[in-house]
Formats: sequence, C-alpha cells, structure tokens
Amino acid sequence: MLKEKSIFIYALLAALLMPAGIDLVVAVLPEIGKETSSPSLMLSLFFLGASAGYAYWGGEYDKRGGRHVLMKASICLISSMSLMFVPLGFEVVLLSRAIQGFAVAGLGLAAVSIIKDNVEPDNVPGRMGQLNGFMNMAPAIMPSLSVGLLAISGEWKSSFVLFALLSAAFLLLVVLTTSPATFKHTSSPHCSWLSLLSNKPFMGWAIFPAVSLGILFMYCAFLAELMTEFYALPLTHFTLFFAINVFLMFLTGQCLSFLFTRWGARKVFLLGVCLSGVSPWLLLNPSTLSALLGLTLYCVSFIVIISSSYGIALSHISEGVGRANAIISMMQMFAGALLTGLISLYQGVDLLYCFSACIVVLAILGLARIHNTREKSNDHI
Repeated sequence: MLKEKSIFIYALLAALLMPAGIDLVVAVLPEIGKETSSPSLMLSLFFLGASAGYAYWGGEYDKRGGRHVLMKASICLISSMSLMFVPLGFEVVLLSRAIQGFAVAGLGLAAVSIIKDNVEPDNVPGRMGQLNGFMNMAPAIMPSLSVGLLAISGEWKSSFVLFALLSAAFLLLVVLTTSPATFKHTSSPHCSWLSLLSNKPFMGWAIFPAVSLGILFMYCAFLAELMTEFYALPLTHFTLFFAINVFLMFLTGQCLSFLFTRWGARKVFLLGVCLSGVSPWLLLNPSTLSALLGLTLYCVSFIVIISSSYGIALSHISEGVGRANAIISMMQMFAGALLTGLISLYQGVDLLYCFSACIVVLAILGLARIHNTREKSNDHI
C-alpha cells in the first residue's frame, strides 16, 4: 500500500487530464472555426460525453476499483485521439471529442474516489482542496502550450497530439508502478443509485460542489466581456487579473489542509460561505477596484466551499464511492449547463446582477445548511 502523498500524486495526475482536455481546445477554437461554423461543439460534445461517462465509470469503480478505471479510461482516451486524424470529415472529430469527454470523466471520478478510499477521513477535505487548487492552475498553463504548438506546427490538431502523449505517459506510469493492490478499495457492486439518492445528508451537501462549479463556469464564460465592456479595462488587464486569480485559488487550495485540521470542514465551509456572501456587494460597487476585489474574493470562496462541501458529502458515504462521485459530477455538469445558459438571456449589467444573485443564493443555502446540521456530529470532520 502506498503512502498518502503518493496516492495523492496518482489522483492529481489523473484529475489534471480533465481540465487539459478543455483548456488545450479553448485556445485554438478560433483556428478550428476556420474549418467549421460550429467550433463550440468541440466543447459541448466533450461535456455531453463526460456526463454519460460519469454514470458508467461510477459503477465500474465500485465493481473493479481505481487501478482498473484509470487504465481502462486512459486506453479509451488514447484510442479516441486517433479518430482526430481520420480524414472522414469534422463529424468524426466531434465523435472523438465526445469519447474523450467520456474517458476523462473516468479519470476524474477515479481520482476523487481514490482519495476518499485511501486517505484518512479527516484529511479528505484538505486533499480535495489541494486537488482543486492544482486543477485551477490548468487554465493558466494549457492554453499557452496549445497556442505555442499552433505557432510552431501551424496545425490545431497538434494540441491533441500533446493530449495523447500526456495520456499515454500517465497510462505507462500506472501500468509500470502500480498493482491491483496499490489502491485500497471496498467493492460495492450492489450499492444502488437509489440508496445514494435517498441519502439525505449526502445529497444535502452534494448540492454545494455542484452549484459552486456551475457558478464558476458562468464566471469564466462572461469574465472577459465583463471586464472589457462593463469595466472598460483593456484585454491585457483581463489576462493579468485572470492569472492572479488562478494563482490565489492555487494558494488557497494548498492552505486548506491546515484550516481543516485546525477548524474542521464545517467551520471552513462557513468561512467560504461568508466570503462568498460579501463578494456580490463589492461586485456591484461603482468602483472598479472594489469590483475586482469582489471577483477575487469570490474565486477564493469557490475553492473553500467546493473542497469542504465535497469532503463533508463523501463523509456520509460508506460504500458506493464511485457512484456517489458520479452523482456529484453529473449534478455539476447539469448546474454548469443551466447557469451558463443564463448568459444567453442577460447582457451587460443585467448579467452582473444575475451572477451576483447566484452567489447570494448559494450563500443563503450554505448558511441554512450549517444551521440545519449544527447538531449532527457527522458533519464535524
């Protein structure tokens, strides 16, 4: 059995392939748009494939364990990449993207499930914070790599060559350095979806990582428009602000282990809720500096809320860890689709008010959750 730090490294490397599959493509969408009128389908089908993948891989993890899912999903991902280079039209490329989403869902789900099964319960929220912190560094690194490859090769598909190489390297690492006994796993093939969905403490906390990520998707989708059009800041300022926020989210994730040890996950969650509740009032302030501070405060609160609530939700699960993570992940995809859909309904200042309202609702729900569970010891992990 590996030490906890080694287990975390495997989980981290697996989880990072999910944002890599998104951010490597985002940067070259304009180039892809020269070949098709619907480049955004590259992302839409990726998320659609991921949604289906979570349902499948959740059951696979509960039956066969983490190593099996890591290897099988990696092979599926590498195989799907070969379709990108089959000269049969853009439809085959879109099919490949759907399969890629399906495969990376398995890697992401296995990463979180392995942490839950192999890390001390008190350390799970802290490790989740570190995982989320590292994953939020991907948007600051992957697009630059993608643009660099495009400049060198002149071909947007070079990004997928890099993606395939990263996937192959991870598969090789798992095959050569692990065995079926490496990752602890309690087989629970007969744990039903219904029993998890009817687990009120679990579902009560699972709402928060789902809604939090949905709001973050919304934030990422309209941040550039907000800063350049509403606050009238140049695009260079947006890039700098985005990089600073990503770095602060990374630092927050690394500090959470200390906070969880000192305060417990529930108090840390309350801290995140309070920070998020303050941010809308700064956002709506006429001062640009105040608004930027509000956005930064929101980003920090996101890491705190999603890490603590995810850890607390999983603390209520004794079996069916794979399916439990699948439920949370599918809720996140649904929330992301729903909240980003609001962008098409609101523009300018109305969109800012909508975004702020979503944060306020999340804060109110968080305070209500803390109040309703204050007497339940299981939440004090």
